[in-house]
Formats: sequence, C-alpha cells, structure tokens
Amino acid sequence: MKEHKKLYKAGKKWLVATIAVTSFGIVAAQGNVHAATGNQTSLTAIANNGDLQAAQQAVKTQENNVNNAQNNVDHAQKAVLQAQNANSEAQVAVKTAQNKLNVATQAQKAGHTQADIDQLKQTVQSDQHKQQVAQQNLDSANADVKAKVSAQSTAQQSVNALQKQVDQSGETLPEFNFTEDQKSTTQAFVKAVNRILATGSWRSSEFQNLSEFQNWENAMSTQQKVNWQDSSATDQNAKVDLRAMTTAQVKELSQFAAAVMNNLRNELGISNLTGKAVVTEGLIGEAKEVSDIYNKDQPNRIGHYIYALKKAAFDYGLTANDATNADKYSAPVNEYGESLNEGWDSNYTNIVSMADAKKMVVDAIAGMLFNDSNSQMGHAEAMIGLYNNGGNDYVGTSLSFDNTRGIPGHVTHFMQFSSADFANAHSSAEKAKQAAKGIKTVIDNPYESSAQDAKKAEEARNKLSVAKKQLAKITDELTQSRNKVQTAQQNLLTAKQQLNKDQTKLQKMQDEKTPDQLQKDVDVAKANLNSANNKAAEAAVALKKAQNKLNAEQAKLVTAKQHLKAAQDQLAKVEAAHQPSSSAASTATKPSSSAATSAASTATKPSSSAATSATSSATKPSSSAATSAASSATKPSSSAATSAASSATEPSSSAATSAASSATKPSSSAATSAASSATKPSSSAATSAASSATKPSSSAATSAASSATKPSSSGSIIRNKAKLLCSH
Repeated sequence: MKEHKKLYKAGKKWLVATIAVTSFGIVAAQGNVHAATGNQTSLTAIANNGDLQAAQQAVKTQENNVNNAQNNVDHAQKAVLQAQNANSEAQVAVKTAQNKLNVATQAQKAGHTQADIDQLKQTVQSDQHKQQVAQQNLDSANADVKAKVSAQSTAQQSVNALQKQVDQSGETLPEFNFTEDQKSTTQAFVKAVNRILATGSWRSSEFQNLSEFQNWENAMSTQQKVNWQDSSATDQNAKVDLRAMTTAQVKELSQFAAAVMNNLRNELGISNLTGKAVVTEGLIGEAKEVSDIYNKDQPNRIGHYIYALKKAAFDYGLTANDATNADKYSAPVNEYGESLNEGWDSNYTNIVSMADAKKMVVDAIAGMLFNDSNSQMGHAEAMIGLYNNGGNDYVGTSLSFDNTRGIPGHVTHFMQFSSADFANAHSSAEKAKQAAKGIKTVIDNPYESSAQDAKKAEEARNKLSVAKKQLAKITDELTQSRNKVQTAQQNLLTAKQQLNKDQTKLQKMQDEKTPDQLQKDVDVAKANLNSANNKAAEAAVALKKAQNKLNAEQAKLVTAKQHLKAAQDQLAKVEAAHQPSSSAASTATKPSSSAATSAASTATKPSSSAATSATSSATKPSSSAATSAASSATKPSSSAATSAASSATEPSSSAATSAASSATKPSSSAATSAASSATKPSSSAATSAASSATKPSSSAATSAASSATKPSSSGSIIRNKAKLLCSH
C-alpha cells in the first residue's frame, strides 16, 4: 500500500489528503505508474514546505496590520488637524491680548493711570455730595411750598370771612384804595376849607389859593382806576334804556351813587368833616328831567347843556328864571349843581344792564377824583362834599345816551346841592316848588346801614383790605417757592446725571485691566501658543511615524501576497505534472489519452480525450477532464475526471470522468465516475462515485464507496477500499 499527499482547497482552507491505494493484481500502464511514483517526493515537499494555508493566513494577518496602521494614520492626521486648530486659536488669543495691551498702554500714555482712577473716585464722591445737597434743597423747597400753601389757604379763609362780613353789611361797594398821602392831604384841605366856610362869606376861587389845595391836587392827580364789577345777578339781568330811564332806575342809581360817595369819604377819613350824601325825592325827579332833556335835544357840543339844567332847576324851585331857547347851548361850567362825565365807545348802545349803569357811575366818580386837574379839581371837590361844612349833601344821579358825534356816548349826570344852596331861594314860589317836589325829602338808602353797622362795615372793609394784601404777599411767596422747587428739581436731575456719567466712566476704567495685568495675559497666551506648537510638532512626528509604519506594513503585505502567489503557481505546476494516463471503472468504460473511462449505471459523459459520463439531468464540458454527472449540480474542470456525488461537484484539471445518475460532465482526459447524487472531478484521477460526496485524487484511478470516492495515481479504480485521510 502506498500513501500520497496532496493539497486541496476546502472553502478558505487548504487540505492535505493522504490516499492509501492497494493493488489487487490489476496491471496498469507502467509508464504512468512510474511517472506518478517518481514525482511523489516533489508533491510531498510542496505540501510540507509551501503551506498555502499559512500563506493565506499571513496575507490576512498582514491586511489586518495594514488596516490598523491606516487607522493609526487617520488618528494621527486628526490629531494634527486638532493641533493646527488649537495653534490657530492660540495665535488669535495672542493677537487679541497684545491688542488689549497696546490699547491699555496707549490709554496710560493719554493719562488713564491709577491716579486718574483715584481722581475720578473723588469726583464721584463730590457728585454724590452734590446730589445729596440738591435733594436736601428740593426737600426744603417742597416743605416751604407746603407751608406757603397752608398759609395761603389760611389767608384765603380770612379774606373769605371778611368779605362775607362786608357783603352782609350791604351791597358790595367799590374800594378806591387811597394812598396815605391822598388821605392826609385830603383831610388837610377839607379842614382848611371848613375854616373859610365858617366865616359865612367866601368864594370857591379862594380854595384854589390854599397851599393845602396844591398838595391835595398833586396827591389826587394819579389817573388811577377802580377795578370793580357789579356781581349782583339781579343787576346783570336788569335792562336799562339810557334814552328813557324810569324813575325807579334813576332812584336806584342815585342811591348807589350817594353810597359810593359816602364810602370814599369814609376811606379818606373825612366823613365827619364833609357830611353825608343823601338822596331826596326832589333830586331824583330833577336828575331824571335833566337826562330826559339831554336825550330829547341831543346837544351837539361837549359840556353842560345849560337849557336842560336851567329848566330842571326852575321846575324844582332852585331858580326863579325859566329856561328859554337862548339857553340851548353847552358850557364848560355851570351854576345849577351838575357834575357831568362823558364817555364814547363804538361798542356803546343805549341798552345796558343795571350792572353796567352802576359801573358807569363808579368810573365817572373815579375820573372826577383822579383826573380832574384840568377842571381845577371842581368835580373832585363835589365828590368829597367840600361845600357842605358838615351838613347833608343832597344827591340825584341819572344817565343819558349821546349820539351826536358819530360815536355812541354815555353821559353821567350828578346833581348835588348843599343846605346853603337850598337857602338861596328867596321867593315863596320857589319854596313852594321845593316843598311840592320834595327837594329836601330824604329817602332811605338800602346801600347804607345804620351808623353802628356802618362802623362795623368800615372795620370789616379795613380788615378785608389788610387780609387781601397778606394773601397777595403769601401768594407771591408761594410762587417764588414753587419756582425754587423747579430749580431744585432741575439741580437734582443735573446732579444725578453727572453722578451717573462719572460712575459709568469710573466703572469702565476699573473694569479695564492695567498694562501689567494685560502683559500677563499676553504671556499666558504666548505660553499656550508654544504649547500648541509643541503639540502640533508632536502630532506631525506621530503622523510621520504612523505613515512609515503603514508603508512598512503595506510592503509586508505585498511580499506576503507574492509568496502566496508563488505557492499557488508551484501547486498548479505540480498538479499539471501529475495528470494520470488512463483509468477504468468496473461499471463503465471511459476513453481517454491518459485515463480510463468510468461509466455510471445511468449516464455516460463524453470528452474530447476521455470517456464520457452521462447523467439524467445536466451536462458540463471541461477542457481536459472527464465529465461528472450528478443529480443536482455540475462543475467543469480542465484536466480532471468527473466525480459524481449526491450534493456537490468540483472540477480538476486531470481527473477521470464520473457519471452519476442525474448529471453528466465531459472531460478531455479522464474517465467518468458515476454516483447516485453528485460528481467531483480530479486533476489526475479516475472517477469515483458515491452516494453523497466525491473528491478527486491525482492517482487517476476511480474508487467508489457508499459515502465518498477518491481517485488514485495508480490508474486502477478501487471501490470501497480507498482510505481518505484529510488533515487541515
């Protein structure tokens, strides 16, 4: 028995098969036998020294080494990239730190030193103090305003109470607010006149020669106005036609005018020297008659209309001579007791309210008092009751409408007479008229109160005047205090703004690092840059090392692949040199130039140089092998016989042909071996058929067994006698 070793590829593993062949006396071709036997040593040497499995494993191992080396290179490249990025960031950090250092250095040169910071701290403290002072001033101003408001409220309450007291004493009368000089000079002048009147023989022209007259005239000639309005709703709603006043309206105006005269005399302090103005029935009638004649005749000259005055005086027993057409003229002076005031305005109409009528009376009296120097103060003398010498001053007052000058005009008529004036009427007829007309019949004046009430009213008016002055003073002080509050508020706002500005500037300077601190930042950034540079260099070295390692491993891989290729080529040569000549199977005949033909029971496979093995289902050609047929699959081989088995088929370059029951494979130089299910060809063997698997052998003989078949180089087909030894 001889043993043969051969390399087979099973999947990715190479198998070394040892085949024991027993000769049973069958004589084969001796030339082939000797050829096969002579190459036995060479094949064994290849199997022992050129282990293809080891070569393949070496290639695989080296491929893993290359992959690992490539991974190392990738990691090294990534590390280099990271190091480069870190280096770039470190460079930017160095540049930024250097720029900050440059700015700080420049700022220090410009004066932004620690001394500047200390100075600014002192400025902030000063700002805080100024803000505190401004706040204190504002608080003080607010407190002062609060106190002034309270004082104003108290003063206003006092004014209101006194005003109510004055109002309760009668209808509110105008106040002339005489100065102390006006009061004193008036009193002195009246006393001087009374001394003259006491002689019983006098002329009014004498009064103007008195030194007291000059002082009085100078004091009174101020052209001042009286700010007064009639607040009575009744008067404001009552209408008066100046062209046709009623007796009741003349009476009311007369009473009002008498009260105003008495009031101003009280203010001047001469009431006890000049007497009291009273209204009589007769003077009311006379005053109405004068205004009626003015309205009827409409005299076209400024001054006293003599006809109206003379006619009314005659009718009321004040003169013995009646008026004639010769008296229809106007004159600057008169002897019939009239004090006249005229005013023109384009807005005037003949219809006015009683409040407007009373306002005309007040304005007329004020004009006669403070603007009468052109008339030698004659009207002013009548208003203060100069000629009465302590007796009554009989008064009647009326209004008329003048429309003769192209501009509407209002005319005020004051009719005044003293007791002496009444006594000058000597005839009985005149006295009868006076009695009949009631020229001395005094009527009650609702604007006047009793003497006691008048005194109280005077005191109330004086107090009211003082209270009003105090209120005005407090109001003025309150205005000043409020102005101080506004100033304090503005000062506080300015202080706050300056403090915020300086605090912001200080905070900015404190937040900025000093050049020394910034130099440390630069040093740290440079150190980080150096570290980044070192890491980048180290990463580059590691990358180069990994690349070199990769190159070395790739070179080793090339060498391993070359060794594997050489071993594969040597095996192919050995297999080609060990192709069998002829093989015969016991069940079939396989013609071939170098092998016998094995035929299976069911198929025959033809070949160009060998026997043909046929199967029932498929046929595969091969260039130099027999045809192996199996039931399921067929594989061709270039020089092997065909081995048929039940499951798989492998071709060989020099095998015989094995035919199975189901498939057929042709071969060029091998016999055909048939098995029941599958066929495998061998490079130099006959065809061996088995029921399940077939393996080829270089002996060119076909061996059949129930489970496996191996060919042998002896050229004989031994069934169920071959022993297949496989080592991995």
